[in-house]
Amino acid sequence: MKTYTPKPGDIGLTRITGLTGILVGLGQFIIRDASRYTHVFVVLDSNELIEAMPGGAKIESLDKYAGTTKHGSPKAVYIDMGLTSEQRIRIVDEARKLVGTPYSFLDYLALAVERLGFKSARLEKYIADTGHMIIDGITGN
Repeated sequence: MKTYTPKPGDIGLTRITGLTGILVGLGQFIIRDASRYTHVFVVLDSNELIEAMPGGAKIESLDKYAGTTKHGSPKAVYIDMGLTSEQRIRIVDEARKLVGTPYSFLDYLALAVERLGFKSARLEKYIADTGHMIIDGITGN
């Protein structure tokens, strides 16, 4: 099996372990977005990544997800979307602007209520607010 070298702008997918992983998985299930992956990050340049964390989006070393788990599967998988160099630069620039953006577990509840058919302008405004974010499965929303 050939090893993929992640490039700036690529999406990385991994699993959160422990209680947090269980809660995120439950949140994904509630909003009908269940996935084997419970965490998404964006590859930056200089062997860095940006990921959502409870205290706010944070830049970490890409080495954090290098290697394999105790079961022999990769700690992370990557999506290469065939981006141009310009697109990769733009993704990295935009992702870096998100440092410190808080993670919002309440977004899962808001999305679940919306998907159950409850519509209101206030709920739509809360979900669209960029002052907080979640990573929504593979879509990265």
